[in-house]
Amino acid sequence: MHLIAGIDEAGRGCLIGPMVLCGVMIEKEREPELQAIGVKDSKQLTPSKREHLYELIHKIARSVQVILVSSQEIDQENLNVLSKKKSAELINLLDPDCIYLDVPARGRGIQKYCQAVRWLVGKEHLEICGENKADQNYPIVAAASIVAKVVRDREISALRQIYGDFGSGYPSDPKTKHFAQQCLAAHQPLPPIIRTKWSTISRVRKPQQQRLFDERTDL
Repeated sequence: MHLIAGIDEAGRGCLIGPMVLCGVMIEKEREPELQAIGVKDSKQLTPSKREHLYELIHKIARSVQVILVSSQEIDQENLNVLSKKKSAELINLLDPDCIYLDVPARGRGIQKYCQAVRWLVGKEHLEICGENKADQNYPIVAAASIVAKVVRDREISALRQIYGDFGSGYPSDPKTKHFAQQCLAAHQPLPPIIRTKWSTISRVRKPQQQRLFDERTDL
């Protein structure tokens, strides 16, 4: 029996909420079943379709593992380093024969990224097939991207119940940016769901700091 696993993430570039990494493992001979149910890159699917496939993937998969990385943890360490560490954790949880990995790098960076993950796993000869946007080429990675996206969407929905409607959590979303501006204007510690070291926060904070300085000098 040859076991393959795919790893992908959701929320890597968001300003609010966790990054979610998922690993899905199946028997190699069952991979066509993923294609048969319509598994593909999660960004090409509607939320309702992702929810439906989420349930089917769990039925087909031999194992599904998910790791959530909080905004506070991301603030404390380099995102690429975290991605490698969490991918290695997933691999050790799954223990597959071969890994298909969506790599946030290009060119020679892909090989370096995979080698770093292999070293963190502690298996020198572990077979890793890494690609940028692997979820577009490998159903097993697409399955992981779907599960990761569904889990993140559920987490964001739960956080909105607590903090109000901050939109998708991505810096390109006007609702998300407005929420961050309101939090900064309140002159209180930012909510723990915000990645405080993200460049978006720096861009929002600078005009506000300048405005406060101008107000003080006018007194």
